[in-house]
Amino acid sequence: SGSFSCSLARPEKNGEVKESPSTSMPCSRRTEMASRLSSPPARKLTAQYPGLKIAGCYSPAFSNSLEIAPEAAAQILETRPDILLVALGNPKQERWIAKHKNQLPVPVMIGIGGSLDFVAGVIQRAPQWMQQMSLEWLYRLITQPWRWRRQLDLPRFAWAVWREPKN
Repeated sequence: SGSFSCSLARPEKNGEVKESPSTSMPCSRRTEMASRLSSPPARKLTAQYPGLKIAGCYSPAFSNSLEIAPEAAAQILETRPDILLVALGNPKQERWIAKHKNQLPVPVMIGIGGSLDFVAGVIQRAPQWMQQMSLEWLYRLITQPWRWRRQLDLPRFAWAVWREPKN
């Protein structure tokens, strides 16, 4: 997964809708930006939410580095999105956000893990009955067995919470 930023039009106090910088750029710039939005999640989200204004998408090559690619930084600085969705997986995305939160002019940064894969239909969600029974984690374990090490953290976390002193 890569990182993904979006910017929405904001309502002003008087009820008028003020477009964010990414939605009020010249036509030629909008066309160039639209060509960057060819990712399946971007297409699906803009189709599902017609008012959504996506400032850009960037998908870096896989790396353990927390550095920001110069072209990604330039895109974020230029478009100044209201929300930056970072899909690098846990805990990398949280570390990336912590490292760059003071360098980027973005009011809200959210780590979303593999959510875009679900939105785009790349990864299928668990059957409805498993979702209703809170067993989506089990479905993912069965369909993606390489996740078993990650899922060992769940009982450790539950144990740590249980042992936490109660006030």
